[in-house]
Amino acid sequence: MAVFIIMTKEYENEEKVVYKYGPDEKISGIIEYNKNSGMISQQS
Repeated sequence: MAVFIIMTKEYENEEKVVYKYGPDEKISGIIEYNKNSGMISQQS
C-alpha cells in the first residue's frame, strides 16, 4: 500500500520555508522548515 501526499511551497525567505501538505488541496496542513536551526515544525 502506498501513501500519496501533495506538498507545495507557500513561502520562502532567507530564514525559513513554509510548505502546505496533504492528500489534496482541500484537506491540508502547514509545516515550517527553519534553515538556520534545521528544525521542522508543524503549524497546523
